Amino acid sequence: MKVLFLDESGDHNLAVTDPPYPVFVLGGVLMERAYAEGPLVEAVDAFKQNLFARTDIILHTADITRNRNGFERLKEPVFRARFYERLHDLDRALDLAWLISQASGHALLGGERHRKARARSHSTAKISKSRWATTSRHFSPIA
Repeated sequence: MKVLFLDESGDHNLAVTDPPYPVFVLGGVLMERAYAEGPLVEAVDAFKQNLFARTDIILHTADITRNRNGFERLKEPVFRARFYERLHDLDRALDLAWLISQASGHALLGGERHRKARARSHSTAKISKSRWATTSRHFSPIA
């Protein structure tokens, strides 16, 4: 049986957009349930243990980019470089199918005012291999 883990980023209210981040993204990762409950958890826990000496830390982008909630050491350039190198190694080692959909508020609203934003943005729905990894404990499974 396959499971799908979903997460979102941005604001779903595309009529009023945040200028620095005028998109809504819905992303997911699809895999076999046995893989999610076994090899994936083992690999992510080993990654966390190796870098943070604990496995209960949640790999949440907001915390990683803001150096908070256990990611304070990412302020150190050497540790930050090691973290991202190991994160990319982990992602390459995992057997995942990524599903990503992005919508731009500017592009969807239309009109001359949004012409440039529409030209730069696009809506996608694809299966891809991302260069980012996360933990299954952060997502909610849909079976």
